[in-house]
Amino acid sequence: MRTLRPRFLAALMAASLLLVGLGVPSQAAPALAAVETAAVPLAKTGVASVKTTANLNMRKGESTKYAIVRTIPKNTTVPVSQQAANGWYKVSYKKKTGWISNKYAKAVSRHPAPKPKSGPSKKINLWVNATAAVNIRQGSGTSHKIIGSLPKNAAVKAVARASNGWYKITYKKKLAGFLTSMCKPASRAATSIPVPTRPIGPA
Repeated sequence: MRTLRPRFLAALMAASLLLVGLGVPSQAAPALAAVETAAVPLAKTGVASVKTTANLNMRKGESTKYAIVRTIPKNTTVPVSQQAANGWYKVSYKKKTGWISNKYAKAVSRHPAPKPKSGPSKKINLWVNATAAVNIRQGSGTSHKIIGSLPKNAAVKAVARASNGWYKITYKKKLAGFLTSMCKPASRAATSIPVPTRPIGPA
């Protein structure tokens, strides 16, 4: 009995360490004290939620070196609040928050891309003439949605000008949009603006 006891204790310790080190156990492994590690930097992510592809341990930190908080069952969708540079997701499950491996979690939804913002504009009151066929956009830049277009030499009234040179225009108090700076001041006698047509070209 005296010779078997050390061997039995060594085998028991090895088995415990093996269970804790696995990221995807068939059953939840007992949580051990967290090991002190350097924090992994956060990465930018557009992921809003993920679904687990296996029974997955949620841990106190972004690696298997941290203690287990609880086990999330396979095919469970959880919200994501952050993502570490190593890919691990910070999630919430049953009122608990922790980290899960991205190797066993599939993104199922993403945050919508932020809408581009128009630069500050200065109020003006003049007519501008399109020096080429040009699109009318919702904001002052080509990243904004096209809402109409003007043919070459069409004149339109501008009520403001953005810091990047784009003109904000109106048409019969119904259409408000922006034109590229490829326009020049014009007299009201210039070609009148037609009903907006289909988009043309990149601008």
